[in-house]
Amino acid sequence: MFKTYDQQQESLLPISIKEFLWKTHEAVLLNDVVDGLDLTSLLKTYKNTNWGTTAFHPKMLLKIIFYGYMNQTFSSRWIAKKLHSDLGYMYLAANNKPDFRTINRFRGERLFAVKDIFRQIVLMLKDLWVIWFWTVSLDGTKIYANASKEKNHTEDWLDKMIETLLREAQEIDGKEDEELWDKQDNIPEELADPETRKQRIKDALEKLKNTKEFVADEIAEKEKQGIKQEKINTTDKDSRLIQMKHKDFANGYNMQIMTENQIVLTTSISNNACDAKELIPTLESFKKEYGERPKVLLADAWYCWWDNYEYIENEGIDWYIPLQGEVQIDLNNYEYNQEEDSYKDREGNVYILKQYVGLQRRWRAKKGERLKEWEYKSKLYRTTLANSRKKFLTIDDKRHKYYGIFKEKTTKKAWKKILSKRKIDVETVFANIKHNLKFSRFSLRWFNKASIERDIVCIAHNFKKMFLLNVI
Repeated sequence: MFKTYDQQQESLLPISIKEFLWKTHEAVLLNDVVDGLDLTSLLKTYKNTNWGTTAFHPKMLLKIIFYGYMNQTFSSRWIAKKLHSDLGYMYLAANNKPDFRTINRFRGERLFAVKDIFRQIVLMLKDLWVIWFWTVSLDGTKIYANASKEKNHTEDWLDKMIETLLREAQEIDGKEDEELWDKQDNIPEELADPETRKQRIKDALEKLKNTKEFVADEIAEKEKQGIKQEKINTTDKDSRLIQMKHKDFANGYNMQIMTENQIVLTTSISNNACDAKELIPTLESFKKEYGERPKVLLADAWYCWWDNYEYIENEGIDWYIPLQGEVQIDLNNYEYNQEEDSYKDREGNVYILKQYVGLQRRWRAKKGERLKEWEYKSKLYRTTLANSRKKFLTIDDKRHKYYGIFKEKTTKKAWKKILSKRKIDVETVFANIKHNLKFSRFSLRWFNKASIERDIVCIAHNFKKMFLLNVI
């Protein structure tokens, strides 16, 4: 009537976990790909010594970490638990059971070689004709840091708190030396009695609170005087308070990725909220890693910055980056005299140079300092006719130049189709990383370790895409 059901039945021979997984299971495919990688750079981080216990194989630890990030598991504790219950993890680990400390130390201390692994995977996909380094898309997103914004303090605040705590510690040490010099193992009567102990703790906390308020008031007074200090987070010193995607302010990082065919080619992070300043470093990183440059670059208007356009043109890359705003003046209606540096309109009004306006630099020039022409954004011209309708003419040479170039690109029939590729390409990658993989916060702290985790999650995305395309 029923099939045999016996939970006490033991197998005659050891069971192979692979028999429970189908041939195209993610764990099986991941295992085959990692086995084919050159892990020399990772193995070099281990010292070949003849003392101490043997280490878990780095290939095994690498596989379970990649598999964890592919399946929304970023905590080393949860990965360690999965090794006892999930067949995919058990297969990749070959029934090894490293604890969470081993997994976490390996991820934070050994995986600086993950950049080389990332590069090998991208080049493998290029050999498989999944990507070509032809039309690439660039974009950035904000990822929460593993730090609370309540831990942001100025250097003055930290210095005074350290000084206060050290002074209190010295006072307590001196008092205890006087009272307990001959009975070091005994507890003072004040601390032995519960009532007096509570009062002493309460007094200490009140004193600390008053110190914090005093330092905060002093810093506020300095800021009123125009002396503004950058705040440092005591949990993650490299993170900065930036506006996140949902318009909230929190400590985080700006993560940049360059993609093609929804494959991440290169990535970087910074604590700078402005995307425009990240274009050149990301392209430099791409060129350094692969020894070549893409043919076409797509990005949104947040990357509109004249230095970016100049760099892209010098590199010989075709670009589609819209400019922010419109150019109000059509220079086709004006005749430029290069010798006199003046403009003449169709009515015969002549505009002569009056001054340079709009500093390129964020800070102002020092008193008595004479800035160079290129340090200003634009030129202001004034008409020579008193009764002219338009008295002033503001010309931004670079803006007009690149606006004209981009306008010429828009005359091509396929320009809208080319520009629309960016949304399908790079935005889809961020959607997968944040929504499907549930990665919205770094687990590791500081630039060097956050960079490791950034590469791991991008590799996890590339694996997911690779298996979806059935290229192996």
